Amino acid sequence: MAYEVKFVTLDGKTAAIIELDAGQVRVADTREIPHARPLTAAG
Repeated sequence: MAYEVKFVTLDGKTAAIIELDAGQVRVADTREIPHARPLTAAG
């Protein structure tokens, strides 16, 4: 099983859409704190 995951900026713009295997994702816990980091160009 695989999932298509969309990564977005804080203003809602799509940064990337990638496919991940089920073993590469997990359910977020309600005690976790989301964080942000600057978007850098791939290269």
